This record gives sequence, structure tokens and C-alpha cells, in this order.
Amino acid sequence: ASLQEELLLVLMKLRMAIITGLLSGICGISSAQLSQIINTWVKMLAATLRPLIFWPSKQVIRRHLPKTLEEY
Repeated sequence: ASLQEELLLVLMKLRMAIITGLLSGICGISSAQLSQIINTWVKMLAATLRPLIFWPSKQVIRRHLPKTLEEY
């Protein structure tokens, strides 16, 4: 499968939560091969996209909590 096809498979798996066995059957590849593709892409995407994830400080989170959650 091309890189574009692999990425599409991973995005379909993540977005639609298609069972690996079903997705591998649709694509004509083994479940093991699909699992390897998914694992490789998810690790790469996590490492690449990590800088885009912003985690606010605890103080900022507490300042913006709704009144119903302030006691927590």
C-alpha cells in the first residue's frame, strides 16, 4: 500500500473505529499487516503532533472551572 493509502486506513480506523478484521478484509490485507501499519503511523503521528498540544497550567484550569466543579 502507498503511504497515502496507509494514512487513509489509519484515519478511517481512528475516526470510524472500524474493527481491524473488517478493515483488513475490505482492504485485502492481513489483520497483522494492518495492525503493524496502524501502530507505525500512530507512533509517528504522536511524535510529530506532540508540539501542537497545549496543556494549560493547573492554575489556569482552576480559574476557568464552572462553579459546580470549583470544590474539586
